[in-house]
Amino acid sequence: MPFPEHPKSDDATASGHSEGTLSGREDYSQNDGLNSKDTFWDRASAPTSVVANCVTALSVFVAVGFGITQYIQARAFNEAQAELQKSLQAQETYRSYVDRWLEHPELNCYDASLFEDDGILIENRSLLRKRLEYEAFASYVGTAIEEILLAFPNDKEWRSSLKYDVKRHLPYFELPFSEDVFDTAFIKLVSEARSEIGSSWSVSNCIE
Repeated sequence: MPFPEHPKSDDATASGHSEGTLSGREDYSQNDGLNSKDTFWDRASAPTSVVANCVTALSVFVAVGFGITQYIQARAFNEAQAELQKSLQAQETYRSYVDRWLEHPELNCYDASLFEDDGILIENRSLLRKRLEYEAFASYVGTAIEEILLAFPNDKEWRSSLKYDVKRHLPYFELPFSEDVFDTAFIKLVSEARSEIGSSWSVSNCIE
């Protein structure tokens, strides 16, 4: 005859229930701890990410700023080189004019007799040749003066020297064709020379 099973006591049931409850709490606490740990590291890594982004942005900004600086410096250098080249070219042209002046001093002063009567020039080939030589020389003088004015527009010493050269050929530079051949700065210098000389011109203006 089998013995009847004794029903579990309330204490055992309560004990099992307590153990189950305690185990559940421990699991929850462990999981909660893991979640709290993950959240901590996520938060800890957030400032690092922000700093990295800032460093990257700063690097890009510095690179762009450096590139702009290099461009500005290169542009300034190229402009300075262009101005220097223009200045050297103008001075070389003027030096060439002076050399021609020394080689042909007879051409470095306006000669009214060459422009009085075209009929005489046709008959007198020698006189015609002189006129053509003078016109070529005077035109070269005008070109040299134009280049100097362009290279040194605000240089008073150059302007004073160039005005002296203009006075030597003033009647020629005042011929009607001049305004079509020479630029405004040159024409203005011619006007200044005329105002200083007055209404009359003489060979004395070539030996002042």
